Amino acid sequence: MSNTKLRWLGLGLVSTAGAGVLSLTAIMNSAFAYGDAADPDPSVVGLVMGGSGTPIPGTDYVEQANNLYLGPTLGTSYPDDYPGVLATSGLVTPEGLYPITGVHTLELNYPTDTTPGQLLTGFPNSSTSVGQGLTILYNQIQADIAAGQTSDVFGYSQSSTISSLEMQLLDPSGTPSTDPVNFLLVGDPSNPNGGLLERFDGATLLNGTTINDQLNLPSMGVSFDGATPANDFATTIYTAEYDGFADYPQYPLNFLSDLNAVLGIDTIHGTYLDLTSQQVTPVADGGDAILLPGSALDGTTDSLTNYYLIPETAPLVSLLPKPLQELLGPDLTYLINLGYGDGATGYSTGPADVPTPFGLFPDVSLHSILSTLLTDTEQGFHDLISGTDPYAAALDPATVADHAAGLAAFSLPSLTEIINALSGATSAAYSTLLPLADIANSLFTSLPAYDLSLFTDSLGSGNLIDALGLPIAADVGLATLAGGFAVESITNSLSQIVGDFAGLF
Repeated sequence: MSNTKLRWLGLGLVSTAGAGVLSLTAIMNSAFAYGDAADPDPSVVGLVMGGSGTPIPGTDYVEQANNLYLGPTLGTSYPDDYPGVLATSGLVTPEGLYPITGVHTLELNYPTDTTPGQLLTGFPNSSTSVGQGLTILYNQIQADIAAGQTSDVFGYSQSSTISSLEMQLLDPSGTPSTDPVNFLLVGDPSNPNGGLLERFDGATLLNGTTINDQLNLPSMGVSFDGATPANDFATTIYTAEYDGFADYPQYPLNFLSDLNAVLGIDTIHGTYLDLTSQQVTPVADGGDAILLPGSALDGTTDSLTNYYLIPETAPLVSLLPKPLQELLGPDLTYLINLGYGDGATGYSTGPADVPTPFGLFPDVSLHSILSTLLTDTEQGFHDLISGTDPYAAALDPATVADHAAGLAAFSLPSLTEIINALSGATSAAYSTLLPLADIANSLFTSLPAYDLSLFTDSLGSGNLIDALGLPIAADVGLATLAGGFAVESITNSLSQIVGDFAGLF
């Protein structure tokens, strides 16, 4: 998960791992849970799971997860508390994604298991990536409990969603559990106030009433199935600002905010293990991470979870050249932030422990918006005039020399090389069709059905504005996401095709 490419395509998160990884998990999941009999403190077992596309977390991944998050939060150190980790690689779970290549062997978290009396009854079934991860994590935790050990679980992205459902599987009563299990989650798509899987698990009417209309996308194997429990286990959740999976706008009628969130998926969601200790250290301890309202440390009743926000620059602003960042940054950031609330922050400022579906309009007056934009415009001009402009378009002389050397070494490809390049390009183009077809299927079948549900339920509550507006808001937000995923799929396919032919020369 350290690179910045999409970790879920169309929220798919389904397996590139395939049957080989699944057989590995059946054989090796206990061995790959670091902290075993060789641990000097056998009462603590660390279970580090990978994010999407990382079914087997490597040593560097586990070390960074512990040094940045588990260690400082839960009081462990790497590798002293976990000497066995150097010979293993964390807890193996089928963390895959619906890749841009079109490989589609597992669904994410849809459909649900409806067989009475089974472990996964009411949860994603064993044909899904999340369902298999749930079973693997459950078995490991039960083994730890039987051995008198405490499980410290680390989840990232898809494995945060696995962890969220695991809490409900272990503690169906929804009350504080006595099981010796702690959770630390980053980039959680099930984040109660911001997680994408919660945002479309219903809608908030203008009068504050919540209607429960869960969105399912069968063609993509995705269910927007709600929020991480706040009061089941001692939990810490870190969310990077503008991460479109964990910090999705509350008011998706704001297209700028939606587009920024899509860019955040690409540029921010994959960077949690690349952050510095300063960024993830709480402000109270001299770091940058902000403790959000709704946290246990904030004195919130019925919350065992601490929620931390890691401040980031809006990706749309980061894309601009430096002079435009200075000039337009204040206004653009404010307009983006209006998708989350009053425009002051790039995250919803309501209680972080309260499941918060999307709504129609933020509670901010037009006068306030215009006044703030005027002030921010003045600030932009001041920043531009007083700041420096390091932006330069000059081409590095070394790059020019590289191009010249490449031209000098030019030679014509062989017929075999041309045929192989054509074959690779055709395969890349074909592989793009499946994800695009599934995205289109969701947009033209599942989304209209969801719109109709929103319309009828809102109308039943007596509010015509909600009935008309909420389906439009959902369509704007989800279509923007789908468009972003489609563009990413096509771009990667084109990149592969260009690479195939570039290799000829």
